Amino acid sequence: VYPNPATTYINLQITTANLNKTAGLYDTAGRLIKEILLKNEMTNIYISELPAGIYFIKVDDQTKKIIKR
Repeated sequence: VYPNPATTYINLQITTANLNKTAGLYDTAGRLIKEILLKNEMTNIYISELPAGIYFIKVDDQTKKIIKR
C-alpha cells in the first residue's frame, strides 16, 4: 500500500492469488467505509472524499494501516 500517508489515492498491489477478491476499507471504529473488487494486481483506491485520519485496508487475512492527510 503506497503512498502512505496519502491525500488523494492509495495504490494497492496484490498477488494473483487475490485477484477477483474484495478489499475492505475500514475506519478505526471497524466500520466498513468502502469495498473494492480487486480486478488487477495494482489497484488505485481514491480516498480524497474521506476525512483525515487512520484507516485500515483488509484483504483476506492481511490488514494494513493507512493514514489519510
